[in-house]
Amino acid sequence: MLSRLTDKPYRLIGGAALIGLWQTASVFMSDITMASPVEAFGAAWRMICDPVFLKEHLSISIMRTVLALMLGSLCGFFLGVLAGRFEPVMDFLEPSRRLMTSIPAVVATVLAMLWFGMGSVMVIVLSTVFIVPTVYVNIAESMVKCDKTYTEMAFVYRFSSLMRLKYIYLPAVYAALTASLVVTTGNSMRLVILAEVMGAGEGLGYVLGISRARLDMPTLYGCVLISFGFVWLGENIIRKILRRRTGWKKTSANSAA
Repeated sequence: MLSRLTDKPYRLIGGAALIGLWQTASVFMSDITMASPVEAFGAAWRMICDPVFLKEHLSISIMRTVLALMLGSLCGFFLGVLAGRFEPVMDFLEPSRRLMTSIPAVVATVLAMLWFGMGSVMVIVLSTVFIVPTVYVNIAESMVKCDKTYTEMAFVYRFSSLMRLKYIYLPAVYAALTASLVVTTGNSMRLVILAEVMGAGEGLGYVLGISRARLDMPTLYGCVLISFGFVWLGENIIRKILRRRTGWKKTSANSAA
């Protein structure tokens, strides 16, 4: 990982520039509005080293994020495959898709609190609902653009539904699925934290909300850093897994041809 960063020095320069701007802003702004990078990194390190924080807050947020990401991605994937395969399904789902992509996250959070109460169910359902459209749209568009020659060949040779999915549709939507997973990893964490701030009694968002109420800026910015670190780690894990699957994608495409 470090070698990849050093191979692209402008990434390091960009990161250093952001930290420099952050430090400069913290000098000119009040302590009750912005913590310095040193204070924030120190607070983040203390929280990570705290077993109580790891058990009662961070692990819960990670669990909620992973579950929401899995449920949202799976629902979006299968709905996208169906919509791309059958136009009536796409037309039927279009009003729901527009509703989910147009409603503000804060409004949806308030409604979710009324319907599901406060806790993990509300957080997971809310995050899942916002993840589904992103995956769904990308998969459906890729399915529509799938080479008709392959689908006609599958019909002629009587491919089963499983064979079509494995050798035709999965390779066709691979790029869209990769992009969707990378994007939704960050979105899922942001949505989980938003829901926890507004309607949960534990989790990283809950700690962030308490820190804001107490004007504890180092802890607040430390929570932001922990969130960023988790998203960065998750995205890199997904990228690594998907890169390993590239060989499968190429093999499947060649087999279908």
